Amino acid sequence: MTNLYKQTEEFVNKATGGSPHLERTVFWLQKLKPDASEALLIAARSHDIERAFRDGSYDKITHSDKGYQSEEHLSYHQAKGAEIMSQFLKEKGADEVLINKVSELITNHEVGGDDDQNLIKDADSLSFFENNIDLFLNEQIKKTGTEKVKDKFNWMFNRITSKPAKDLARPFFENAIKKLDCIKKHIVIFSHGFGVRKDDLGLLSSIAEAMPEVESILFDYFEINEKENIMSICPLSSQVESLNKVISKTKIANPGAVIDLICHSQGTIVAAMAKPAGIRKTILLAPVFDMSLERTLARYRSKSDAIIDLKGISKIPSSSGLTRIIPKEYWQERLAVKPFIEYNAFAKKTEIIAIEANQDQLLPKVDLKELDPEIQILSIDGDHNFNDSAREPLIKVIKDLLKQYY
Repeated sequence: MTNLYKQTEEFVNKATGGSPHLERTVFWLQKLKPDASEALLIAARSHDIERAFRDGSYDKITHSDKGYQSEEHLSYHQAKGAEIMSQFLKEKGADEVLINKVSELITNHEVGGDDDQNLIKDADSLSFFENNIDLFLNEQIKKTGTEKVKDKFNWMFNRITSKPAKDLARPFFENAIKKLDCIKKHIVIFSHGFGVRKDDLGLLSSIAEAMPEVESILFDYFEINEKENIMSICPLSSQVESLNKVISKTKIANPGAVIDLICHSQGTIVAAMAKPAGIRKTILLAPVFDMSLERTLARYRSKSDAIIDLKGISKIPSSSGLTRIIPKEYWQERLAVKPFIEYNAFAKKTEIIAIEANQDQLLPKVDLKELDPEIQILSIDGDHNFNDSAREPLIKVIKDLLKQYY
């Protein structure tokens, strides 16, 4: 090895704290091309140097649907690495030809190009499967989720150009996929409240976005006519049917998956009435323990343009601009609901954690002595929707409750 390569090795080891992946990329490069040039060796040893200088705010992977194959991420990763190494080699007195060659190799090490660039790419993939799989299965999967990790594994294998390299990588790749498939999929299904869309005024969608490691399923209970700005509220029995259909469909599509529920406001009652089997945990946010009709109607009657007709069709405007159309069947079914009975029966099928909002402006405080003691009760600061400064602490509590078990 040349003195310049040894200096590169020292620089990379100091910056990364030691990287088996980069070290073994050189090994696989020499396996594929025993007479690899100095530029190839230096590029192989330093191709991921950008990661050592990446700060904690880097989000080009997690915020992209393409994950690790995000064009923005790949472009930045390659270009920044080439820039760092060009500056280093220049400071060490390397000639311009070598600097340009190393820069070109690092700039294309993810996507390849000419023969030498493909060599770096192939050696990178071999070392990735040899050294980085456990990192992705134990750590990265929590940040990006199972599907993006699987996409990464497939992409790292499929991008290999040479047949000898692909043959060497195949056993590593197949073992990685086997390990990944042994990890049970984690799915969270969300049940929203009365008179809102599936995002629940941003509450449920923000929780889902904070948990990329799980597959989140949000769906609407109510039909919306965007043209006429109308939301059609269906009876509770129809909402129960919708939830059970989503759960059943999810189970069929994902055999063996671990499924949790996160429900808010009236969505907590819907889940309790549905009593689905096979749910690991159910988190109730601002659960409804008092289904008093008068309390709800008093709030709606304060709106001058609201029409309340318990024997016909009610029309209640919302802050979103939609008018809620409510049939008499909704009110009739709601009057018959006994929250404590429903929650206690559901608790026999799933672990329930109820999170009350200390400053809930919509629901009254209720004596919970009738509640099954197996149901865990937590209280945290926040209004009914856990808005503003209450949102982040809520999400932290939820993430702690739903920690990956594998």
